[in-house]
Amino acid sequence: MDLNQVKETLEAIGYPVQSDDWNEAIEELSRNYGAQKVGSSIRTLGDASPLYLKSGNAAFMVDNQSDLHRACVEIQSVLKARTAAEPITIKRDVRSRFLSDIQNSLEYEISLAGTVKRPLGVVDADYEVLYDHDTRTQTRKSPQIIDDLLSDDKQRNAKAVEAMKAILIVGEGQ
Repeated sequence: MDLNQVKETLEAIGYPVQSDDWNEAIEELSRNYGAQKVGSSIRTLGDASPLYLKSGNAAFMVDNQSDLHRACVEIQSVLKARTAAEPITIKRDVRSRFLSDIQNSLEYEISLAGTVKRPLGVVDADYEVLYDHDTRTQTRKSPQIIDDLLSDDKQRNAKAVEAMKAILIVGEGQ
C-alpha cells in the first residue's frame, strides 16, 4: 500500500490528509485529529480506531510509517468486508392467483372419485398424502401434481399430465 492508497483510505473514514510525505502525513493526522484520546472518546473512534494504539484508558495516534501502513490495511479490510455483506435478493416465481382455485378443484375431483369408487390410476399409485409429524402438517395430492406439472423435469411433467387426465376425464365418450 503506497501513500496515495493510504490517503484514499483515510479519506474514506473521514480523516483526509493532504501531505505527500509519510512523516508529514503522520504529523498532519496528529495535528488535525488529536495525538491522543482519553476515556469514553476512545469508544467513539469508529473506523478510525486502528489509527490509535490503546493503552489502558488512553489511546495514542500512530507515530511511524509502519504503524500507519498496518492501520490503513486493517481499515481497508474492514471497509471491504462491509461492501461484501450487502444483501442478496433472490427472485422467486410469481404464480397465478388462480392456482389455489385449480388446486382446490383437483382436490375436490380426487375426493369425489374416492366417494364414487372411481379408480384414478397414476394418482393413486404415484401420489400420496405426505404427513409431517413434527410440524403437524400434510401435503395433499393436488399440490404435488401442480408442482410436478410446473417442474422442468420431463418425467415429472409426464407423470403429472397422466394424473391430470385421470382426474379430469371422468369417463369415455360415446
